[in-house]
Amino acid sequence: MSIERQVGDDKKLVEDITVRGGVKLCREYMQYLKEENERLKKENELKNYYLKKVSKG
Repeated sequence: MSIERQVGDDKKLVEDITVRGGVKLCREYMQYLKEENERLKKENELKNYYLKKVSKG
C-alpha cells in the first residue's frame, strides 16, 4: 500500500471515529490495541523461548 493511500485511509478512520462515537470509542480502541500488543509480545517471547530450547536439542 502506498504511503499516500495509507494516510488517506488513516484520515478516513479518524473521521469515522469522530462521527460514530467520539473520544470514548477512540480511547477504548487504543486500550484494546495496547492490551493486544502486550498479549502478542508475551506470546512471541514464549515461542522464542521454546524455539531456543528445541534448537539446542
